[in-house]
Amino acid sequence: MHNHLAEYDGLVFRTDFEGASAGGIERLSKDWYHLNLRQDTWFWFQIKIEGAAGRKIIFQTRDNTPENERVCGFWIAHSSAEGETFCHRPWFSYDGKNWQQVEYCEADFHDKGLVRWAQTFEQDEVWMCFGIPYQTDRWREFMSPLTGHPHLKSAILGHSRLSNPVECLSITDPSVPEAEKECAWILCREDQGETCGSYALEGIIDLLLSPETASSRKKLIVNIIPMVSIDAVMNGAPFSCGYGYLTNRWLKPPFPPQVVMIKNAVEELHKRTKGIAFAAKLHGTVKWETVNFASDREEDRYRTYMFVDNAENGRMLCKYLPPKSWEFTSARTGLRPPGRFERYIHDNYNCGINFAVEFCTDSGTEARKDGQLIFKALLEKL
Repeated sequence: MHNHLAEYDGLVFRTDFEGASAGGIERLSKDWYHLNLRQDTWFWFQIKIEGAAGRKIIFQTRDNTPENERVCGFWIAHSSAEGETFCHRPWFSYDGKNWQQVEYCEADFHDKGLVRWAQTFEQDEVWMCFGIPYQTDRWREFMSPLTGHPHLKSAILGHSRLSNPVECLSITDPSVPEAEKECAWILCREDQGETCGSYALEGIIDLLLSPETASSRKKLIVNIIPMVSIDAVMNGAPFSCGYGYLTNRWLKPPFPPQVVMIKNAVEELHKRTKGIAFAAKLHGTVKWETVNFASDREEDRYRTYMFVDNAENGRMLCKYLPPKSWEFTSARTGLRPPGRFERYIHDNYNCGINFAVEFCTDSGTEARKDGQLIFKALLEKL
């Protein structure tokens, strides 16, 4: 019995690995294949190909983006006021760690819902994905050097519907009693596809553990849920793996298990501390490109913006970011819908700084940098 997705012309297409996602592969001709997306997505896929060395392979897929989501331009976007069409180019990797975009992608001239891309591969094994993925092996690799750090603890809050552990990090100086500190909360990956947020989180953690923030660790207990939608990360679901938008599930029961365990953790820690200093959500692009939001000036290029409770906090959080970040943030000030995590904290715990970040960088380096710049400004304020 085969344990792979399809096999054609000496090529093996696989989805038997963590985070894989595809509905099927259809052969159109030698080295020309139609990729069917899974029913739970209109953009996300991740496959592995074996036998690809020296071959130029053409792929195509159908853009089934709902009308209300087309503004996001997952596959096809407009990069200018004149409506210039831009097609997203998927990414590929020979080792599953270092990623580059395919050389060519276009919308079909006659069938505008069809997107086609091509790439000549140099090695036999290649991973291909809609965007740069971020799986648990990347997270373990990042966390490994931090094991044993005196100001960092990791605990399992509980388990997801599919029995995956939901991890919680706590960063603080243990020499100061909890009762003398405020706590704070950072949630990442409520939707698994927002992989840019995980790279930003790496930069934030590096900052929170640095000598520069030693005084903040004496005043704060920063709690981080690095992969809220852990089922989706493990199973290659673009959103929340059967929960719908987990992002909107904080108000009305029945609550997903992650929401229940995070709420319980927030309540218990709140009882032991002086209050909640801030609550933040890390969202991020899945495309890893900003061409459709390009600025005339490189230094003003749009990378990151926030949904924040008020303009004062918005200006503070954008202090070290490029001007475009404040321009995009200023149009998004005000409390978000009640079902969101940061709104839940605001409404129930009298927390004065509540925000969600949208990281739209085109590299992990930029994402880490922007994450650090936001939290540098925040810690200065606190």
